[in-house]
Amino acid sequence: MCDALTHRGPDSHGLWRDDEAGVGLGHRRLSIRDLSEAGHQPFVSASGDTHLSYNGELYGLESIRSRLAEAGIRLRGHADTEVLAEAIDLWGIDTTLPMLNGMFAFACWSRRRRVLTLVRDRLGIKPLYWGQTRSGSLVFGSELRSLQRCPDLDKSIDPIAVQQYLKRLCVPAPRTIYASCSKLEPGCLVEVEVVDREVRCSGRRWWHIDHEVECARSGMAESKEDAVDQLESLVQHATGIRLVSDVPVGVLLSGGIDSSLIAACVAAEAGGETRTFSIGTDDPYIDESEHARRIAAHLGTTHTELTVTEQEALTVVGSMHTLADEPFGDSSIIPTLLVSRLARQHVTVALSGDGGDEFFSGYNRYAFMTQTMRRLGQIPLPARKIIGAVIGCVPRSGWDVSAALSTRLSGRRFRIDADRAALMRRLVSSTNSENCYESLLSTWSPPPVKHALPDDTDQLVSRLQELSDRELLDQLSLSDATTYLPDDVLTKVDRASMACSLEVRVPLLDHRVAAFGAAMPTGWRFHGSTGKLPLRSLLERSVPRTLWDRPKKGFTAPIHRWLRGDLRQWAESLLTTERLESVGLLHRPIRDAWSRLQAGGTYDAAAIWCVLMLVGWLDADR
Repeated sequence: MCDALTHRGPDSHGLWRDDEAGVGLGHRRLSIRDLSEAGHQPFVSASGDTHLSYNGELYGLESIRSRLAEAGIRLRGHADTEVLAEAIDLWGIDTTLPMLNGMFAFACWSRRRRVLTLVRDRLGIKPLYWGQTRSGSLVFGSELRSLQRCPDLDKSIDPIAVQQYLKRLCVPAPRTIYASCSKLEPGCLVEVEVVDREVRCSGRRWWHIDHEVECARSGMAESKEDAVDQLESLVQHATGIRLVSDVPVGVLLSGGIDSSLIAACVAAEAGGETRTFSIGTDDPYIDESEHARRIAAHLGTTHTELTVTEQEALTVVGSMHTLADEPFGDSSIIPTLLVSRLARQHVTVALSGDGGDEFFSGYNRYAFMTQTMRRLGQIPLPARKIIGAVIGCVPRSGWDVSAALSTRLSGRRFRIDADRAALMRRLVSSTNSENCYESLLSTWSPPPVKHALPDDTDQLVSRLQELSDRELLDQLSLSDATTYLPDDVLTKVDRASMACSLEVRVPLLDHRVAAFGAAMPTGWRFHGSTGKLPLRSLLERSVPRTLWDRPKKGFTAPIHRWLRGDLRQWAESLLTTERLESVGLLHRPIRDAWSRLQAGGTYDAAAIWCVLMLVGWLDADR
């Protein structure tokens, strides 16, 4: 199991077993703090009671170190692992967890209590998988591929997980692609004990963003300007404490608002020693390397840039279906992997700007949703249903013909083809914002599976319903922060970076920064169709607006072009009718989408890529 995670920890490994108790811990180490043996894991506390296997990084530990010293605990080194183990040993997990600032997933065995505790950080930056084998043993690890090494693990595919994957491009927590395994959700823990030779698990939430937002709101300044000043202090401190390292640190700079702000904070702290990294492409429609280059020049960083050709990018595609160790359909993992490889040639730690879109309302879809719901609110629901029915009466061929004709007459591509019409029908017929947003985010609706099963566990829908009494923008942002962010964005960053043995730290996901952003009045975060207003204000204090104020592109790969070019033959081999049906998928909707893509459309590219990653993964898992 440890060998399967060598890429996450290439520097050393360790094993600890207590055969009498029936417990074993393993660890692969990526040395970041205290490179000596004092940071070796699994770590045993001075008392011999607490045994710890821990993945991640803790920041700002001075106050905990002082309290431990006051209690008479003498630390042997300066690794955060030791601080965590001794704090748990002295105060227990429930008292220790609220003190921690960082990203972490860990397993802690108390020899005295004979209890194993699995813990995941507040926002789900670091992953933790767990499950039970056929023989009843409990197994856990940082990636599902580690659990796959257990010979008696039941690797039966979860059909609900497949359906959810086809809708969301990822398998949402707590499910995994295997019915026998689960993801520990962000801000949660599981306690495990053996009673009469039976493993008993009890889980609970130890932190929730909603409570943290309410606390942040109570301390919010009364004026927007003063609140931005408060935010600046929080972001600068969150960035500063994430620069502490015994190995080189850099910044992943895309040229967008979030990464540029982090680069500016690092440059203010580290000066000319700051290293920044960006990836450029030979596609001018998605390439942002020139913007990153200009911002790096303004900040005076040592900038490293790699322009990747289509042929170079395609060399990594063959490994994409197994990179995330379960099906993962977000193609932006490709440029994330490439920039991580580039950075790892020079540094071991890199800071990124992830989290700004969720907590400061930056996604383009938020503007779309606010405008759509406002317009739909002006039309009575019965009338909307009639409109939806009328749209549904037009056959696919009719929409495609009208799109082609309009394109020919106007000289510009007409946007309402059959698939966009189907989306319009779902949106117009939506009874509330939850249905509307769920439809907007569904890659396949309905999923093209042979035997569809009822799914009452959709985490996005459940979260939206929990937040239904809040303003629409808060409803969308907080639901994304607890579903899309950990299940997709942070999974992508963790797998791509750790595949290169690169640790990525995320200052905007310091829980205090995140909660403060979500607590700001919506009008301070978002106006008209523009989001991230507080982050824009902060960035303008150090980088001229002319260098970064432009339409949002996102960190993407030109999948539609690749699938019509050099990847076409590879994709065709995975999308045969026989192959699709053999894994339980309906060939007709998938082949229709493939035909539209080959005819020049771009709308179906994400849906096709999603299927390719699923079929490729299922083939590899057999």
